[in-house]
Amino acid sequence: MHTRAFTNARLAFALAFTWSLTGAGHPAAAQHVAEGAARMAGVVLDESGGVLPGVTVTLTASSRPAVPLMEVVTDAEGAFEVDGVGPGEYTLVVSLSGFQEQQQTILLRAGDSIVRRFTLALTAFSEVVEVVATAARVDQQRSTGEAQVVERVLAAVPLAKERFEDALPLLPSTIRGPDGLLNMSGTRANQSTLLMNGVNGTDPVTGQFAIRLPLEAVEALNVQAGVLSAQFGNATGGVTNVVTRPGQDTWDFQFQNFLPRFRFKEGGVRGVDAFTPRLRLAGPIQRGRLWFAETANYRFVRSRVTELESRGLDRSEQQFESFDAVTQIDYAVRPTHRLVGTFVWFPNNIDNVQIDTLHPFEATPDLRQRGWNAAVAERAVLGAATTFDTSFSVKQFDVGIQPKTLDPSEITITGVRGNYFNRFDRDSRRYDASATLTTLIGNRAGDHLVKAGSNVARTSYDGTDASLPILVRRADGSLAQRVEFVGDPAVRATNTEVAGFVEDQWSPLSRLTVHIGARYAYEGIAAEHTLAPRLELAVRPFSGAGTVLKAGYGRFYDKLPLNAKDFTAHQRRHVARFEATGRVIPDSIVTLDNRVAAGGLRTPLSDAWNVELDQRLATDLTLRVGYQERHGSRELVVDPLDEALSLSSRGRSRSRSLEVTVQRRLARSGEVNVSYVRSQAFGNLNDFVSLFGTTRDPIIRPDEFSRQPFDAPNRFLAWGVVMLPHDVTVAPTVEYRTGFPYTVVDERQGVVGSRNRGGRFPDLFTLDLAVTKEVRLTGTHRARVGIQVFNLTDHFNPRDVQNNVSSLAFREFANSADRQVRLKFVLLF
Repeated sequence: MHTRAFTNARLAFALAFTWSLTGAGHPAAAQHVAEGAARMAGVVLDESGGVLPGVTVTLTASSRPAVPLMEVVTDAEGAFEVDGVGPGEYTLVVSLSGFQEQQQTILLRAGDSIVRRFTLALTAFSEVVEVVATAARVDQQRSTGEAQVVERVLAAVPLAKERFEDALPLLPSTIRGPDGLLNMSGTRANQSTLLMNGVNGTDPVTGQFAIRLPLEAVEALNVQAGVLSAQFGNATGGVTNVVTRPGQDTWDFQFQNFLPRFRFKEGGVRGVDAFTPRLRLAGPIQRGRLWFAETANYRFVRSRVTELESRGLDRSEQQFESFDAVTQIDYAVRPTHRLVGTFVWFPNNIDNVQIDTLHPFEATPDLRQRGWNAAVAERAVLGAATTFDTSFSVKQFDVGIQPKTLDPSEITITGVRGNYFNRFDRDSRRYDASATLTTLIGNRAGDHLVKAGSNVARTSYDGTDASLPILVRRADGSLAQRVEFVGDPAVRATNTEVAGFVEDQWSPLSRLTVHIGARYAYEGIAAEHTLAPRLELAVRPFSGAGTVLKAGYGRFYDKLPLNAKDFTAHQRRHVARFEATGRVIPDSIVTLDNRVAAGGLRTPLSDAWNVELDQRLATDLTLRVGYQERHGSRELVVDPLDEALSLSSRGRSRSRSLEVTVQRRLARSGEVNVSYVRSQAFGNLNDFVSLFGTTRDPIIRPDEFSRQPFDAPNRFLAWGVVMLPHDVTVAPTVEYRTGFPYTVVDERQGVVGSRNRGGRFPDLFTLDLAVTKEVRLTGTHRARVGIQVFNLTDHFNPRDVQNNVSSLAFREFANSADRQVRLKFVLLF
């Protein structure tokens, strides 16, 4: 009785509070309603009667349910208000992560003022992290650079490797570089962070993305590439958080790609080209309380280099084999207390890594990788407006690289011949624990959504890192340089990181939102304490929600690669140079010690600022114009000096980008996105991870500040998901961009001119298309069938260039991805 009375009183207070804020009862307001507009207010509660702040309330016309007319968020008392609505029939959708969505159809007449109460029930899973808004929606609370790719998009668009990473280049902030890695906001791949349900998923040694998930295990990709929340650290480029799909009270079974793709050549079948079956089974263990989800994907894929086929099919292709599995258990201890456990296992083998026309079969290594990640997350609802999240995870990531033989690696004017030069076998582990408290505080000065949290991580690795001799040969075949490696190949290092943050999303006025926060961190490799402030403002300059202006500034500290800590213990290079006659050049023999520059290593940092305009052009059409600029400093670079390889924190970087994006919402959750990005990316080219990462270039050239390898000044991007009648879905993707820069070298592998100034690859153009149809097999069994075409126009998009001036094929391009056609068949039970 007491609880019911308290709840009813709180409801009355919330509605009264909403009405007072919005001017109900005011003469001007009454006149406004009388003139024809309708008004609606309400409150959203949980099953216990507690108010729910932060709930998204979306109003759509019943005749066009896919097009949102208005979107508001409940305040600290769970209240909301919608006004200025014309007469008609509308659908009101009330949604909050972790709760079951509710819909109501409402008929509004001129001058109506109505009140509604909604009670949301908890779903099977309460997400560990906050789900951000859809990229193109006009949203005052959404930070600049935030975007989301949801499961229905992942299932519809053509993805060449059928991995979630393939969807990230659909975002204007992300581009795939010439090495195949993803670069966000004009930064290198290792300067961004990958999370899975808020838990770190990167390589403990290099910091690059290092977790693979079956596509069906992914519910959404939440990306932050602007002024990041203070909750996120160890990244200056961006953060990708992969939210996995939980089990529910209904059973879900999917099975696809169960037929192999055969390799056709010379008029016959020459083995299997690819076999990539994927399976998902999810459902209740105990309905309403305990759920499971199991997703698995086996992949066997051959990627061929057409120009090398004369050497034999097996010597002209990269062979990739992997098994990825995700097990997730969700347990509702109480309605306000949830536990989520996940275990990810992702071993893989790659034969002939990065084979191309410059690195043929014998010059490519074979890679073996074994990895797993186990995590437990807990969420407790402590009150009507407070949650407490904790997580603990362990990640093991082991990598081995092996050359084909023990022969030296030969660098010639036509590419690498003879062998790959480096071999290593390293095992790494990371322990990670974090806690976050979130609370919504309402007062007369405006609502405050406050977050505070901490994180502790311990990483370690050990193994061997040894290299074979390198021979550099002139155009006539004579030896120009010989590099041998001396010293103990054993490597090992450990690191401890501690971080804490606090941030506040404050709405002092209905038209103004302020994001302010700071992040403290201690980094053990640099033994340095850092403090990173963040600030972002969002304002609606006019009445209504059609225009939002945003601006922000932040300081971001990056992670230091773990293998930088024991750099001085790595094998040393013993270098000798030779005359054309074969005689050693006097005084050319030197052993390059591995040294850390005076002053030691510092934690890399980046200062970034941006401005953005979000404009609703029509009820189903939005425009975004944004400018972002970043200046990085204290980045790790390696310089070959006269008697040493010097590792220092003197590296710099600079990137700028202007983005224009238009999004059109279509019926049945369809959408079309069109973007143009004008950008530039500069930086020191001898960054440590590029030279001492998983795969390496045998030649370490003098460092330069120049165009980044992934610099593409002009980029046009368009993609969409169009839902047609008869359950047909059409999903095209189009990309056109400036070609990447490359460096010209001479017969001794010295740079001609400046690095990355020798020219550019031809402009890239790709048109991919997926068309699928859902068919009903039985009363409860369905299937999705269709076709996918990659590089539909068969445009020449080379990945190799002969960049040696002494080669007869100088400036010739090769190794383009041919047109591919694939069938799609998915069983849905």
